[in-house]
Amino acid sequence: MHVEFYKKGCKSFFKKYNKQKDTIVELVEAAIDKEMASGMTKVKLATRKRIKGRNIYEFRLNVGTIGSIR
Repeated sequence: MHVEFYKKGCKSFFKKYNKQKDTIVELVEAAIDKEMASGMTKVKLATRKRIKGRNIYEFRLNVGTIGSIR
């Protein structure tokens, strides 16, 4: 699955972890595929605001040495 990150919200995170960006993106894409296969049990609504008319969801993901991200 291809994932698009909200640049405004992720700018500082990817600036801090620039060297690990490709690995993080791969882990996030794999985790989303796994969640979709399991019925989205860990996913919740992140905010009532919408981006381009769509809801925003989140779930916690452990990314090795970085720790957990949402």
